[in-house]
Formats: sequence, structure tokens, C-alpha cells
Amino acid sequence: MLKKLIKFFSILTILLIVSSQEINEIKYEIKVNNIIHKKEEDYISINNYKLLIKSGDEKEVLDNNFVYMLPNSDEKNIFLAGHNNKIVFNRIYNLKENDNIYLNINGNLQKYTVTERGCIRVNDTKIFLKNDTKMVHLITCTNNNQKRYVVKCEKK
Repeated sequence: MLKKLIKFFSILTILLIVSSQEINEIKYEIKVNNIIHKKEEDYISINNYKLLIKSGDEKEVLDNNFVYMLPNSDEKNIFLAGHNNKIVFNRIYNLKENDNIYLNINGNLQKYTVTERGCIRVNDTKIFLKNDTKMVHLITCTNNNQKRYVVKCEKK
């Protein structure tokens, strides 16, 4: 009987933790959608999940679970970084080549197609080399912050 009670409470605890995480994701999604609809905000949409894009203080932006636009971004090469958590960028691991993402910058919604994805070393700066192709680079930490997972998307 005691074993059954322990098993029951263990399962209940796990369900409560999972439910709490899902509720936090839903709350975040509602908050982001409300902000976007109230005023013009930059955002990225990955599989219909919208994330706000901010620039400014990197730590503050990332700590608030927003997507950080790196200062070396320009009209052709956009670099976006986000935490590898359920709310922000762990969704980029599900992107496959030829999947689409949408970027709304300054009220201009544009479609990009995933062309490449993979890991790079933390100190690898080749990703930041400018090119003439209009691209978005999605960057997050992986492998216990020892590498960066990068998804490259090209404007089609």
C-alpha cells in the first residue's frame, strides 16, 4: 500500500511540474501576442509560435526570454540569439531544411527558408561574415554551453 501511495504521489508531482511548464509557455505566448497586437513590435514566427525580438542590453533581453538581435545585424544579414529553453529557442532544433520561418521587422513581414543547420564552436566567428544573400541566423547554446546551434535561413 505504501509503495502504491509513493508511486501515486510521484506521478502526481511529475504531472504538476509538466503542467506548470506548459502553463508558463501558454502565458508567454498570450503575453507576446497581446504585445504584438497592441503596437508594432518586431517578432519571429517559428511554426506559428511568435517570439519578440529586442535589441539593447543583451543580458536584459535574454533574461526576459526575448530574442536578441545582435548589433552587427544589417538589412541583409540578421543575427538572432535566444536562450535554449522551452519558451525561446529550443524550438529551432525541430526546424528542417526547406521549413519556413517568418520575420516581422519594422512592420515588414518576410518569409525565410531554412537552408542549413548544425553546431559550431563557441569561438567560431565565421558565421558573422557578411554575404550578399539576405539571411537570418538563429543562434542558441547547446552541449552545456560548449557549442552553438545555428540555423541559417535564406530569403526566398
